[in-house]
Parts: sequence; C-alpha cells; structure tokens
Amino acid sequence: MSSSHSSFAANQDLNELVNTLNAIVWEGDPHTFKFTFVSQRAEEILGYPVERWLAEPDFFWKKVVHPEDQEWVLNFCIEATKAGQDHECEYRVIAADGRTVWLQDRVNFVRDAANQLYQVRGLMVDITERKQLEEALQQQRERKHLLLGRLIPQFQQSLQLESIFNITVTEVRQSFQADRAVIVRSESDGDTRSARHALRAYRTIVAESVGTGWSSLVGMGVSELLPLEHLDSGAITNIQRASFPEEVVDWLEQQQIKAVLSASIWQGEQRWLLMVQQCCQPRQWQSFETDLLQEIAEQLRIMIEYVQLYQQLEAKNRELEQLAGLDSLTQVANRRRFDEYLNREWQRNARERIPLALILCDIDNFKSFNDTYGHPAGDKCLLQIAEFIAGALRRPADLVARYGGEEFALILPNTEALGATQVAEKIRSQVKALEISQATQASLHVTLSFGVASRVPSPAFSPATIIAAADRALYQAKHQGRDRIVQASFPDSV
Repeated sequence: MSSSHSSFAANQDLNELVNTLNAIVWEGDPHTFKFTFVSQRAEEILGYPVERWLAEPDFFWKKVVHPEDQEWVLNFCIEATKAGQDHECEYRVIAADGRTVWLQDRVNFVRDAANQLYQVRGLMVDITERKQLEEALQQQRERKHLLLGRLIPQFQQSLQLESIFNITVTEVRQSFQADRAVIVRSESDGDTRSARHALRAYRTIVAESVGTGWSSLVGMGVSELLPLEHLDSGAITNIQRASFPEEVVDWLEQQQIKAVLSASIWQGEQRWLLMVQQCCQPRQWQSFETDLLQEIAEQLRIMIEYVQLYQQLEAKNRELEQLAGLDSLTQVANRRRFDEYLNREWQRNARERIPLALILCDIDNFKSFNDTYGHPAGDKCLLQIAEFIAGALRRPADLVARYGGEEFALILPNTEALGATQVAEKIRSQVKALEISQATQASLHVTLSFGVASRVPSPAFSPATIIAAADRALYQAKHQGRDRIVQASFPDSV
C-alpha cells in the first residue's frame, strides 16, 4: 500500500486540516503495519522527518518505540488487528533528541464494502506532561504520608486549599496552646524589580483560628495589615523588646499581640506566612516549637504543591477526555461520547420530567457519491455536513455526533417533537441549498433524510427505545423517497 491510498494525503484540504490538530494523525496498512500517511505534527512532536515514517517499514516499531515497550505494544496491536477491534494504548517512544515521550494511540479500522479491512487510522496524542504530573503526584503522595502525621486524616478529606488552611490553623493553635493562629498570603504590589520584594508588599488573611476573648484579624484592609511585614523573622518573645518602629508596636498592641512565632511557605513565586500569636502575655518560644512550626510549614508547602499538581492533572485529564470523545475525521462527538451523553441526559430528563428529542440524520446516496468522486471527496463531504450541523445547534446542551459511516445523531434535551422537527427541517433545507458536490461533476448533490423522535424519558424504558423509534422513522424517510423528515410515533407499550 502506498501513500496514494491515503484519504488524508490525497486531499490537500483534508491534509491541511489534520495538520492543525495538536496530535499525530496517521494511516497505515492493517496487514503490514506500514504507515501510508503521517501528519506533519509528527516531526514537531518527536523530531523525526515524516519521510522516515513512510520509507522505513520497521522504523517506528524498532527505532522509535521505547525498547521496554516494543514487544508488548506490537503484540497488542497484532492481536487487536487480528480481531479487527478498534483499540487504544499508552506507551513510550524515544524522540529524535533522546527524550522519552508518552503517547496515547487511538486506533480505528476502516472496512470496504465487503467488510474487509483495508485501512487503519490512528491519533497519537502526546501525554508526557500528564504522565509527568502523575509521577510527581505519586512522589508528593509518598512524602505527604511521611510528613503530615496527625493532619493527614483531615487533609485527605479535602483537596481544597481553603479547607487545608483552616484545618491547619485550628490544629496549630490547639497544639501550641496559643491565642491566635493565622495564615497570611503575600500579594504583589506591581514592583517587578524583585519577586521577593514584590511578594512581601501586601498580605491577606486566608485562614485564622482565634481563642475565646481575642479579636479577629480577618476583614482588615491591606494598609491595616502592613505591620505584619515585621513579624516574619521567626520567634519574637516580646514585641515591647523587639526593634520595631513605634507605630508598629502600637498596632500590635491594638491587635493584642504580645509574642509571635512564624514560618514562611514558598511555593514557586507564591508565599504564605504561618503565624502563632500569643495575646495574653509574652512567651518564650522553645526551640522544638520553632522546629515543629517549620515542619508544619514544610508539610503545608507539600500539600499546596500536591493540590496544584492535582488540579493541573484534572485539567489535563479533562482535555484528554474531550479529545477522546471526538470523531477523528469530523471532529464532532463520536459514538462513545454519544452513548454516554444520551444515557446521562435520559436520566436527567426523566428526573425533571421533560422531553428529550433524538434526530438521526443520514446522507442520501452517499455510497454513490463516494464511488463516483472517491473517498477523499466523501471524507470532505462528511466534514462539511458535520460542520454545518454543529453550527446549526445553538444551545450548549445540544449534541451532534457521528453515529456511523454517513449517519449523524443529534441529541436535543428538553425539546418536543415539533421543535426537533423544525431543527431538522432547517438543516435539511439549508444543506440542500448548499448543493454540495464534486466541483468537476455536479450531477450528484447531497441531500439528507431525517428520523425524529421525542418523548419524556421514563425509568421503565431505556434510551434504546428512542434510538429505535428514530431509526424506524429514518428508514421510512428513506423508503418514501429520501430528502425528507419523518416523525416517529411510539406504540402505547413503549
């Protein structure tokens, strides 16, 4: 099989489209595992010229895939190919500059009219950052279990910094038998001469625990908190004996502060200050108390880093999950995403007792169009139709998916049959008006047939009932002459 058999390589518009994706799109021979098309992103992500992927049959499997992953990845792909099953796997490769890169490879098989495998397509996504985050999270998790001690059970109940800070000040005040414990955050004043200088400028109380009878510092303005800048020097046993300006001493007395023990928490360019304050009288801080507060501050730093890594990982997983739910050609939702979304909306609409509409849409005479103009033109047609249908949906909750070959599905929550039919008619008439055809031969114009079904979901029935109804209606539309819409009816027992 040569690169001329690739629908991507044979169509300039399609080629340009796949090269805009932040992933490696590829096509290959399912029998020889030789690549017939590789998008230009391959060179940007891994550093190897595309020509090597295409010219050297064993180049990827023997020189790019990590040695420790070569055997199992190749065997996994061989077994999946024998079974003709779409699959995905994650493995390591070695980039041209020696870096180890993690790829998530999603593989789909393409069959001809005789249901024979004739092509395999895939989407390789660089997930190195996600893997590194997972590894860093694992390291932080191990350190956390060693360091957080008594705070661990409470910390594990929350991955929110606000909650962690509040737990910390409560435990610290009680453990130190102090009158007040606070965590203060530094904020930039816009001075870019020095990160540390800028971050020391202003403070905000982010958590506080106060004993009975003592006032709170929460709610004070920035200017009122400025004297706290003088309290980040470790242990102060008696503010009257400290070398503070008179106005600072006056402010500390107003806040009933007699002695302070503090520890800084640096995470990147962010800074917090953990303070234990004695209000009833001066206090001679013991060395073990200073060490203990420093240890708690280090534990907090680890938790801050852990939470930030966790949030980054969640964001990365959401991004990958979104990518995994897209059809690689049309970039609308795929069948997997359709099934998940329909099940979820079916349950939600059932709870709220509101109608759910499903539209099944099929391109008329697509096989003839494909046979006449070729697979590249057929793929371009699918892209145009998908983009148009997606553009016709206005509500965030509406979903368009590629349901199969040339068939699309639209899920319209909280929509009666009449509203769904109006949406279908808008799409049908406007697509027909587009007169999509091959520029060189305009004898075949693309039209669409629709099956529309809408009902209020019930726990007594599964989403399969609305799919079956829409499918029956679509069949009737085809049987009645195509380029039309048929609205489904439900038997009393369904």
